[in-house]
Amino acid sequence: MAANPKRKGMSTLPVYLPKVSAKRAKSTGDEEAGKGQASSIYVDGGFDPAVAESLAADLSKSSGLKVIVVGEMISSLPRGPQLILRHAVAEAARGIAGARVRIGEKARRMRIPMRGEVDQEESTLRANTTLQYNEKAEWPAASEYAYDGALVQEAFHGLLPESDGAPHIVATSRALATWDEGTNKWVSQTVVPGNPVVVGLAADGSRADAEAVAEGVREALKQ
Repeated sequence: MAANPKRKGMSTLPVYLPKVSAKRAKSTGDEEAGKGQASSIYVDGGFDPAVAESLAADLSKSSGLKVIVVGEMISSLPRGPQLILRHAVAEAARGIAGARVRIGEKARRMRIPMRGEVDQEESTLRANTTLQYNEKAEWPAASEYAYDGALVQEAFHGLLPESDGAPHIVATSRALATWDEGTNKWVSQTVVPGNPVVVGLAADGSRADAEAVAEGVREALKQ
């Protein structure tokens, strides 16, 4: 694409802008996944990296699948054009803000997040990248809020690079929940199967048993 400025005092030579591929870049974890069927674990929020390493070791040993911990999610994303990355993070923040649910809600319904909620989620996503975001990051009270696991998974899927082999895993500090049609209530969901597999906290903010989480992830990776 060429721009041909004609304002006084400016060059009239065309300025060619580099073409940017719409296809997302692949991370090192993706390359390894394509070769050795590896799964990459990304850490979101305040999830303990040591716990993620322990989970990776457990899965690698028990499932025969190579699992590697890439690191904090936003910092580990491929370094492409910053505008594209910024838009991707903003879109993910909007999806996550829309995934917030109140534990005591009597019905499952779509909600449009407020601008402040979206800004808060973006700050939380970027908290470990720059100080300005770290100072603004704030988690909703776990006792009051949880996140629809399926919608969080959808938001993460649009943010992460493509996986050629086994699905990615995101270990998040968010309290996850799923709607139970039988009881018409939001119930805890510590493991969300699919791509990426999402591992989170229980709806009351407590961390599930490590062995139970590992078993849940193993089952999810088989699907």
